[in-house]
Amino acid sequence: MERETRGVFRLKGKDLAEAMRELGRAHATDRASQMAMMRIIGTGRMTECLADEPDLLEIDRFFRWIGLYRGADEEVEKMGEREKKIIEAYCEGVNETMAVRRRPMPFRVWGTTWEPWRPQDVVTLVRLMAWVGLVSAQVNVEKAIIEMVRGGAGMKKLAELFGTHLDGCDPELLRSVELTARLTPPGAEVKNGVGSLSASNNWVVAPSKSETGAALLANDPHLEVNRLPPVWYEAVLEVGDSYLMGITVPGLPGIVTGRNASLAWGMTYTEGDMTDFFVEDCRDGKYLRDGEWKAFEKIEETIRRRKGGDETVTVYRNGHGLLLGDAEKAGKYLCLAWTAWHGKVADILEAVYSMNLGRTVREGMAAVGKFHYPSLNWVFADREGNIGYKMAGLFPKRREGWTGLYPVPGWKSENDWKGWVSPADLPEAYNPPEGFFATANQDLQKYGKASVQNCPMNRHRDRRIRELLAKKAKLTVEDLQAIQLDILSLKARDLVPVFLKQMPAGPAAKLLGEWDFRYTPQSRGAWLFERLYERALTAIFCAGEDGIPEDMFLHLKGESSVILNMDGLLEAVLRKEKSAWFEGRSRDEILREAFEGIDEEETLPWGAVNRITMTNIFFGGKLPKFLGVDRGPFAVPGSTDTPRQGTVYRDAGRDTSFCPSYRFVTDMGSDAAWTVIPGGPSEKRFSDFYLADLEDWMEGRYKKIEGKKP
Repeated sequence: MERETRGVFRLKGKDLAEAMRELGRAHATDRASQMAMMRIIGTGRMTECLADEPDLLEIDRFFRWIGLYRGADEEVEKMGEREKKIIEAYCEGVNETMAVRRRPMPFRVWGTTWEPWRPQDVVTLVRLMAWVGLVSAQVNVEKAIIEMVRGGAGMKKLAELFGTHLDGCDPELLRSVELTARLTPPGAEVKNGVGSLSASNNWVVAPSKSETGAALLANDPHLEVNRLPPVWYEAVLEVGDSYLMGITVPGLPGIVTGRNASLAWGMTYTEGDMTDFFVEDCRDGKYLRDGEWKAFEKIEETIRRRKGGDETVTVYRNGHGLLLGDAEKAGKYLCLAWTAWHGKVADILEAVYSMNLGRTVREGMAAVGKFHYPSLNWVFADREGNIGYKMAGLFPKRREGWTGLYPVPGWKSENDWKGWVSPADLPEAYNPPEGFFATANQDLQKYGKASVQNCPMNRHRDRRIRELLAKKAKLTVEDLQAIQLDILSLKARDLVPVFLKQMPAGPAAKLLGEWDFRYTPQSRGAWLFERLYERALTAIFCAGEDGIPEDMFLHLKGESSVILNMDGLLEAVLRKEKSAWFEGRSRDEILREAFEGIDEEETLPWGAVNRITMTNIFFGGKLPKFLGVDRGPFAVPGSTDTPRQGTVYRDAGRDTSFCPSYRFVTDMGSDAAWTVIPGGPSEKRFSDFYLADLEDWMEGRYKKIEGKKP
């Protein structure tokens, strides 16, 4: 093990298992506390291991309910010989290092000892990565639909918003459900060491459009970045006479985004639907099924608290999934079905290692066919000059006429899943004629046979990326970096002329008319546009007795990511000339009224409101600022709709963000990658590598990493 540029470890092994053993040593050296925290959260032991506080107890209850660790022993037994060898070697590397190093500072503060890392912990963390910010984002949209219906939103209006995905929805069924607390408890994402992820960019460029004549690849996964240490851990692994380099997850062996000597890969979230809600009719611990009452499987989970005494959590499970309610009490409750309870972690690991060792795009595309969850868009580029795209994930086949966006009666077996969508039917592309392919969480179903997306994000980032890729005949690494840093909004470029026509003449209209559609921290036009857009949405969607209740809408917008994920659907209504949401009025009349008095509001620089503070995940902002554990606040360029995403919002009372958590660009004609990460390799405040990349990440600069040692 040796440190190179910005503290990135270069690790050596004769084969992949030996290299992953060294990665285990590196993770234990730099991120042991993060690994421990992820495991503690994922197994519902925060009040046992960290602190007995009410908000942590709520998180424990949730993770005991969802049971990401259940069945981990069986998952380990299902692993192939190669996968088991790699996982065991990784765990040995972690444990050998922890056996001789001093207990990390957070452990001493928590009063917690290190527990050996096991293959079962790898299983739990794979599931944790899949749930947090990915699957939970889709689930919360589906739950928001239920709450909108129960709040009085009209089905005609909602059907216009969600299209045919609400065909067959029974509003009376939704109103009959006994709702429990939100699925993901407040603070779970920020405290588990993973960080929420709900957006990303990636693209590949063919040699015909590359100045060097070799394929190019770029990826920037968008996660919560207002935290230290960063979510990802960067490493270079020499494997025999080849290499692997890119980002890893502390606690897991494998390169998530990166390359080897022959193949490069990058991932984004598909916004695909891998979960469903069924409504179960319950009483006396039983549920109704085709006219008969059947007993739930009852699981008792004990939370061992430091102060408050042990607490038992009762989980009810049936063939659909986990019940959100008490089956002993008569009533109708939601039951969450998730394909992760059917897919195998063994297959996911096989997919990752086959990809890590792959040589061609075809091999990479075939490998991710077994990547069951989370659902991801993968792009590939190889040394031979091929490029490709493949959507991956385990998606259910549903009955005809139901795409999964609303709950259906669980007591009717006709609503059960009918098996799994074949990987061959999911979207893909190989050497596309345009000479490039890009994904940014948009609708990609035209590239496949199966329909698996029912709430994709809007296309503004994708449109802008494609616009810039098509603009030049030949592209360079520097061009791809510039695209990752681009902060021009096509949404603003499209809507500003519409807004200007309805704005009163005055300072605001003048400011908006002179704006260049770029979200710089200094831009007042950016702030003004976002304010007008919020006014417009509120005026449209909260109008009338059957609109979305304004307090609900503002909560979903200001305290969750739901409206962010639905934004493309909301904007589509805004662009219409006529809509049921307009309550018989013209859109222009609604906008004129919404924009009244805008000159009376003080305009602010975008950076004054779009700001983040990098908070240490172990201490939660509780330490004095002069210690330097936390950094900021910093102004964040960009918006939700720009390639350089700069989304800052509130979620359950806390600040969070979607921003580039890693920037990766590579040229397959070389053995190098240009990267940057918001922080550094080490979680230790006084390490030289705590903030190694932070300044460059903020300023849009990159470092060069070599696969082969110079």
